[in-house]
Amino acid sequence: NKGKKSLEKIAMFILFCYFNISVCGKIPIMTRTTSVIIPAFNEGERIKNVIEPLLNSKLTDEIIVVDDFSTDNTSEVASKYPRVKVIRMTENIGKTKSLLEGVNNSKGEYLLYLDADLSGLTSDDIDNLIRPVINGDADQTNSFRKKEYFFFTYIIPGNPILSGEKCMNKADFYKIMGSTYKSGYDFELSANKYFLDNNKAIAVVIAESL
Repeated sequence: NKGKKSLEKIAMFILFCYFNISVCGKIPIMTRTTSVIIPAFNEGERIKNVIEPLLNSKLTDEIIVVDDFSTDNTSEVASKYPRVKVIRMTENIGKTKSLLEGVNNSKGEYLLYLDADLSGLTSDDIDNLIRPVINGDADQTNSFRKKEYFFFTYIIPGNPILSGEKCMNKADFYKIMGSTYKSGYDFELSANKYFLDNNKAIAVVIAESL
């Protein structure tokens, strides 16, 4: 009986995948993996405010903190969480190279980048950033902090494309690092230039709690 039930579950899963891929044209979310990369420098007092909401996220599979040669207890604080993988650099290499180090050691098909000094972040904010990308509705998401909405909409109108909170496919990340970043742009500008130059969709997601 147990064997029969197991076969039935496998058959249902195969049918589910077939429907999503053949009929809907999308790979089921459950088959997709997302790695979170957090570059950090001297963020021992604040990094828990980023890690703890991640632990409650429904769409993250791996959490990587890249400690960019901090002089405080950043690594020690992050290491207290069993799900968090900590990479400690032996010299200060900067944010973009820290991102690259984290990505090179990640397993996910999709990547979420978060600054280590965020305050008020929630698991809903995190999942809202990831969902459009893994659903195929956008190639990149950028967060727009709600408290900045009035300022950037009515005082100095602009697009929050320089946000440090982004989600994208890992393949796109490596293309960015191999093209526009080498041209002298920093990572945020490089990412947006790449997506715009290649007519890829960028979605702005309002972070309600930030």
